[in-house]
Amino acid sequence: MSRPTIEEQLGKVRHRIEELHASGDVPRLRRHLALVDDVEHRVALLQARLDVVERSLGADASGDPATYIAAVSAELESWDTFLERLQATIATRAWQARDQAEAEIRDVRSRRIAVDERRRAPGAGARCGRQRVARAQGARGRRARSPRTEGRRPVGDAELAAGGST
Repeated sequence: MSRPTIEEQLGKVRHRIEELHASGDVPRLRRHLALVDDVEHRVALLQARLDVVERSLGADASGDPATYIAAVSAELESWDTFLERLQATIATRAWQARDQAEAEIRDVRSRRIAVDERRRAPGAGARCGRQRVARAQGARGRRARSPRTEGRRPVGDAELAAGGST
């Protein structure tokens, strides 16, 4: 049984990638597609680097000066292609990192806005204020029944809510 060639394997991978991209804009799928796209970039970079190696071997194996010069020229061109792909990969990664950072910032900002909207919602402040007053009243009631408070003047709700002492 023969093993599939790299080109056949890459063809299958590319087909699966296309299927994933066609499956729609599913949020959980986005991060996986980014990984798949990264693999695609790496494969293209690897193919370009292998092309450099083949051209280099061709130059080393050449027997006459004319063939050698042609092989070295081809190797230099393949180096140009490899470096262009490498540069594109680096630029893409930087762009993806920026996009990811901006997405995280948007998420944090939207959460912050949601919290602020809940805080500003009608009755939100009153609920918080009622909770403070209820705690203060409970504390006043406990202090009023405490033997340590005999002979002290009662403290009002406003003083308790403001943190006043007995």
